[in-house]
Amino acid sequence: MTEAVEYHRHADYLPLHVARAAHVAVIGAGGIGSPSALALARLGIGRLSLLDDDVVEPHNVSSQHFTLSDLGDGKVEALARHCRAVGAPTVDAIAARVPAAETLVALRAADIIVSGVDSMASRSAIWASRVHWCAQLYLDLRLGGEQIVCYAVHPTDPASVGEYTVSLYDDAEAVDLPCTARGVVDVGLIAAALAARSVRRALAGAALAPAAHIDWASLATPSQPCQV
Repeated sequence: MTEAVEYHRHADYLPLHVARAAHVAVIGAGGIGSPSALALARLGIGRLSLLDDDVVEPHNVSSQHFTLSDLGDGKVEALARHCRAVGAPTVDAIAARVPAAETLVALRAADIIVSGVDSMASRSAIWASRVHWCAQLYLDLRLGGEQIVCYAVHPTDPASVGEYTVSLYDDAEAVDLPCTARGVVDVGLIAAALAARSVRRALAGAALAPAAHIDWASLATPSQPCQV
């Protein structure tokens, strides 16, 4: 399968040998993590580690990248199948949450970490585990309604770490949305596009803004990230 996939149409932006040498870990296999993982697989990333302990439920099919045949399966197992089906050479499916021992091993081995979890408590727990210290880049994608925020953190840069740390507010301070406004498929796709763009540009040696905010409702790009 891998040999049958051609990647030359984006080779000017990310040479295949660079993509194949990269190890990217994706925390969360939901509305952000599932499309992000598939985008990274299609970029040709050599190793993907997928971390989530959830299972696929009926409501996931409409807003996440799963099918009816995945119902009842572990999210990371199902997502790993889909990534392999589009040519990903090595995919680790880790059905656990940070800071379980197996998750820490995978995260400490990754070049880039993409966090796509759905609560500030989870983000704070991941950050407190200090797994980001071993990565070249830590990306935190956040969604709230039609608001999308992507933080790009360089773990060896104290200023970058400090700026991100102050963004870890309490869940009570985040925008409170009803359940019926938390899973819009197109918003998740834009978040995944931001994740894939950030990984691609980082591997190509390009600089990243410390935070990017897209108001998908108005197509505006506010200068300051909102609390989602």
